[in-house]
Amino acid sequence: MIRVGHWWYRGSLLQIAAAVFLLQAAPPNPGSQQAPPAPSQSTNKQTGSGVYKVGGEVTAPVPVDRPEPKYSEEARRAKYQGTVVVMIVVDTSGNVTDARIVRPLGLGLDEKALETVRTWKFKPAMRNGVDVPVRVLVEVNFRLFVSCRVPVAFAEMAGDDPNDLAWGRFPQDALNWWTQKGGVKDFPRICLNDRSSARYAVVSRNSSGADAMRIEVYQLAAGKIQSPALFVSKETTSGGHAFRDAVKYLDRETSKSR
Repeated sequence: MIRVGHWWYRGSLLQIAAAVFLLQAAPPNPGSQQAPPAPSQSTNKQTGSGVYKVGGEVTAPVPVDRPEPKYSEEARRAKYQGTVVVMIVVDTSGNVTDARIVRPLGLGLDEKALETVRTWKFKPAMRNGVDVPVRVLVEVNFRLFVSCRVPVAFAEMAGDDPNDLAWGRFPQDALNWWTQKGGVKDFPRICLNDRSSARYAVVSRNSSGADAMRIEVYQLAAGKIQSPALFVSKETTSGGHAFRDAVKYLDRETSKSR
């Protein structure tokens, strides 16, 4: 599905669906009654790179051809869902000439999102009737048609601040246990999501030893960590064992509240 202004366009439904949203960088406050700036005072000027921002005199580009992104095999095996936010530049021919990840998802989906948006075609943005290049944000949503009662996000913590996290990054041995050693199969109620739609966060962090680490479980509210931790694993050198213990905890505790 694509949203442009107040209009919605529904694409084909596939076994794996991806929705794309064209966003304006700074939507107006609904309660604000400020009049739009006069043409001579427009703030929608070119940036140093000669690219405009959408708004005021500058209209948004309209997508006309958007091939669906494909899932990475790693994300498919992990039953991982979520949203990649990408900053793109659409030139005066409607081509995407630059694409950069703003909010990553991980497990190969960032690369899939970039590969796909670079092939999209748009009706160019316009300013005073003339085609102009613009920079806009787009969301690429990766969704699997699977039931999920306990959506969980995962991240790495480098320091001591539980809100300073690298979302979508996790020890490889932990993900290997989840995808290849029975995690997905043995815990069907739990699935991996991005933080915007997850109820819990499973966070890996380095411990005192050089190779030691532990995994902590937090509740999430509006994508933000809620301290203190609900569960803290023992220090270990095996991310797979620690992740298994965290998943067992989540499965047991969420089953009690059913």
